[in-house]
Amino acid sequence: MLFGNNIMKRLLSNIYPILRGSLLVLIIALFAVACSNNKEELSKSKFTVHEIDSLNNFLAKQANEGVEALKQVDSLFKLSNALGYEKGIVESASQKIKLLREHYKYDVALQFIMENTQVLNDFHDPFYQAMMNEQIGLLYKDLDDFDQAFNYFSIALDYYENNNKLERESYVLSCIGLMFIRNDVDKSKEYLQKSLDISLEISDSVGIAREFNNIAIIYNRLNIYDTARMYYMQALHINERIGKWSYYATNLFNLANIEKKKKNFNESIKLYNQTLQAFDTLNERYKYAQILLNFGDVYYSMNDFDKAITYFAAADSLGEIYSWLPIQKDGNWGLYHCYKSLDYSKNTIKHLEKYLEIQGLLQSKQNIQELTRLELQYKNDQLIKQKRWNQQKQKIILYFALALLLFFIAFFYQLFKKQKIKADKEKLERLVLENELEGKERELTSFVLNMIRLNEKKLGLIAYLKKQRPRLKVENRDVIDTTIHDLEYDQDARVWEEFEMRFNKVNSDFYQRLTVRFPHLTINEKRLCAFLSMNMTTKEISSITGQSTAAIGKARTRLRKKLNLTNQDESITSVLNSL
Repeated sequence: MLFGNNIMKRLLSNIYPILRGSLLVLIIALFAVACSNNKEELSKSKFTVHEIDSLNNFLAKQANEGVEALKQVDSLFKLSNALGYEKGIVESASQKIKLLREHYKYDVALQFIMENTQVLNDFHDPFYQAMMNEQIGLLYKDLDDFDQAFNYFSIALDYYENNNKLERESYVLSCIGLMFIRNDVDKSKEYLQKSLDISLEISDSVGIAREFNNIAIIYNRLNIYDTARMYYMQALHINERIGKWSYYATNLFNLANIEKKKKNFNESIKLYNQTLQAFDTLNERYKYAQILLNFGDVYYSMNDFDKAITYFAAADSLGEIYSWLPIQKDGNWGLYHCYKSLDYSKNTIKHLEKYLEIQGLLQSKQNIQELTRLELQYKNDQLIKQKRWNQQKQKIILYFALALLLFFIAFFYQLFKKQKIKADKEKLERLVLENELEGKERELTSFVLNMIRLNEKKLGLIAYLKKQRPRLKVENRDVIDTTIHDLEYDQDARVWEEFEMRFNKVNSDFYQRLTVRFPHLTINEKRLCAFLSMNMTTKEISSITGQSTAAIGKARTRLRKKLNLTNQDESITSVLNSL
């Protein structure tokens, strides 16, 4: 099989250190560029972000390289953060948290999240925020803080469901299902079945194999081994077909555990050997150590204490090399029981003391993790409160702005309405005044016309009397002469007063303005001005005043001089109307 290919393993082990050195140089070079250039310009550089994406993708495939991979991912995170490149931040942060989880460095992962809380909770793209919430949820799941894990998973799940991200939705449902596996099997099955249905719908072989494995875990916990084995085998065949060898090895490991539980030790040893070879080829050192512990358990159960001691000691040695306290604890616990069974009291006490010491270290580490977790939770709560306050503040500002806008709209509407009412009132008043003025002008015009008609009749009567005078007796001629004289020199003061009264109603301050402008005008000249302002002809004026047209013409000439009108094209009427 592929796992037996040690040549490929050695080739990869020789090539990767060279690539690793090149990666570090490239990351440092990119980071130096990031620090020496304008951030806005760099964020737009397609070359820079392409390099970050390429490095992230490469490092994701080298996730089992431990400390070196962590350093490289951390450098990529800092570089992406310096550039403000969200995709790079999410991918590098997710990889770092994943690596720390895989190596059980939960306290470091929590510290990393706490130190970068603002950055990891302030993505503009909601997809990146969902990815980050998913990764933090996985960390809390590993810490058995299911409330926090469920909270982060739910936020991510809402986004995936609403945006048709079916593959991610299936994975998160699977994670939630595994959280319920200890306390609520039915709910666990419900979530895992939903995840499986989605994976089948989108033909996601990885997701299908994953859910077969997870469903098998449920039946394994219920001691329904045949059903569990059936699901494990289905997952195993799919992973072998698609070349997912890490998952394939995990399926082998789970099958070996079933055989161990059923006390089929020879079969379990055979499967553990295959699994051990697989994890060795994949360079998954922690899982390799776990297999060693399981070998120790099998041989201990078979009362082959010497072989059990060999495997427990090998696991403990790996634990010491990589500082894996849980592996050291289980290794020393197994050694304690083996030496106790062999009645080697000195070694028994030694490994019991070491076991208790490691257990104390683990407890201390768990306490630190708990404190860090509580601190992170407090920080997150404060951040959520701050966000809510900012949102509330924005709403308050918005409502205040809307209220202010409505106030100004109402104010200006009332002002406009008031101005409109005032304008309408003034317009109505002007209309009334205009109507009154038109009425007075009509009255004045009618009065003038009546005066003209009356004077014309008087003139006709005078002409008639003068014509009939020779025909009359001598004694009657004196009466006729007196009548003609009275008619010719009739200065009916009442009629003239009535004219001026009507004229003043139409032109209330005409005489006042005329006097101010031309103070040397006589009364008759002012009256002539009144007639001319009405655009009356010489004949019409003559008819009213009883003067001859020649006399009126001379009066107009004298008036032009007094008005200083030297330009013949300029009429007296236009000057008077301009007053």
